[in-house]
Amino acid sequence: MDEQLALLYDQSRTLTKAIGDIDYEINHWLPRMEADSDPKRIISFLQDRHSIQRVHIHQLGKVEGQIEDLELRVRDLELEESRQPTTLSSEPLRAIENHLDWLSHIGTLVQQSDGPLRADTENHLDWLDTGTQEPPDGREEPQMPEPDRERR
Repeated sequence: MDEQLALLYDQSRTLTKAIGDIDYEINHWLPRMEADSDPKRIISFLQDRHSIQRVHIHQLGKVEGQIEDLELRVRDLELEESRQPTTLSSEPLRAIENHLDWLSHIGTLVQQSDGPLRADTENHLDWLDTGTQEPPDGREEPQMPEPDRERR
């Protein structure tokens, strides 16, 4: 990828130089051509140079787009490489598994406990299933007046 990037940079520099050379050529020859005073010749010269310059500018845009894409891919690859650990051993994985092992015992602790741990496992949303409209803390929601539908 670095070789492709270097080639694209070289191509970009070459096209930029060619565009600059055309500008120089126009600026250099135009005063001499004005002395000739043949408008058709001047117009033809300018049209030729500008059409070549447009082609170079279009190619330069394509090359710049390829450079940006390639740089983005290189950056993404570097980020992926930096995110991945360099060496994976089974020891850190076992440490993670042992560290999270306590999660599997929570369900059995709740089933075996008769104390306050069991009280924490009750369904706090059971009032939704009973059809009552009051939340469990006894607070009432403010009553909103119904809109008068006959007034329009």
